[in-house]
Amino acid sequence: MKSSGRLVPRHRGALLEAGKWLALGGGLASLLIGLLWRSDRADEDRADSGSSVAHDARAGLRPEGAPDTAKERKRMLESLKARWLKEDNSKALSRESVDLLLCSEELVDLIDFLRERDIHNEIEKSAASIFQSERAAEGRDLLIAMKEPYPENSWRFSYRQHWSKTAGFFCPPEHFEEFHKALGGGMSSQEALLGFNLARMKTDPAAAVASTMEALRKSLDSQSRDQCLVEQMGELQKNADFGAIEGLLPWDQPPFPGSPWYKGREALLAKWAEVDAAGAANYIIQHPERLGPEMIKPVTKTVVSVDFESGMEWVQGLPKGEYFDDATSEATLFLLMMEDKGRAKQLAGKVGSEELRQHLMEALSEAETPVGELEEP
Repeated sequence: MKSSGRLVPRHRGALLEAGKWLALGGGLASLLIGLLWRSDRADEDRADSGSSVAHDARAGLRPEGAPDTAKERKRMLESLKARWLKEDNSKALSRESVDLLLCSEELVDLIDFLRERDIHNEIEKSAASIFQSERAAEGRDLLIAMKEPYPENSWRFSYRQHWSKTAGFFCPPEHFEEFHKALGGGMSSQEALLGFNLARMKTDPAAAVASTMEALRKSLDSQSRDQCLVEQMGELQKNADFGAIEGLLPWDQPPFPGSPWYKGREALLAKWAEVDAAGAANYIIQHPERLGPEMIKPVTKTVVSVDFESGMEWVQGLPKGEYFDDATSEATLFLLMMEDKGRAKQLAGKVGSEELRQHLMEALSEAETPVGELEEP
């Protein structure tokens, strides 16, 4: 692991996935959200579909008998409802339903029909494949035609947003501006942009983050707004200019941990730590006007989750004071999570701040108290 500075020692050892430990900072929820959306993006194994209609659709051809008007789709919808009530192969029928109805209002009606009857299906997962096929433009046209908004308290409202994000991710750059504008400027437009920017993170991350920040300032509370920067930072490559990208994120005074950019900054620093933990820590220390000592926490979470001993060696090299204390407190919580309460107590004692040390000791005391003996709040 390379170092970009001399303020702190390099962390030795390969850095691995740290999902379990990231749960302490809300990272696991972010990871799960990202994984659920990415499962929709992945190419599916369709070798056993058992449907010539599905095969033709994936080849980019309109399947024989596939409807091309709303009236025909409504007729096909009724036919599919009847088949769903009597056929058992939900995987193949899910694919065929998507190939015939694409991402249309009729497909949402079918999902609603199956949901009301508690019929298992894979339609939502299969629908993402449309935007990876030669029928992607047709799918985008149907999203444009779909009515918005549904009432915001309706589950139906989420489908146009969800599919718009997937469509944006796979949309060719030369067609995106037209698609984005045609969606109407609402939440689905924002989701399409977030998907498009996610795809751009591997090639032009600075432009993607700047575009996302411009969209977030409009305060549209779309489906993935809160986690979009977390997801985007997860796509950063090893050669990314992490510092320049961090500089694109605003800093609230006082810090607001619930904001998308606060979460995104934590994700960026954790990603940076996978590549160069010393460089990430040096950057934090060198920019106190932007980054408080608490920003050392996501870096610490990454290093100690890999190899605690070498991670603690890294922590011991941090400057004494707030940065050391915040890093040590995170390491203490890691030991507590691993149920190594003895070592956690010893480590908590090294924290210089009396207030923070007392807080950690109280957490350790609560962890040692049997559940039945805890006082009611």
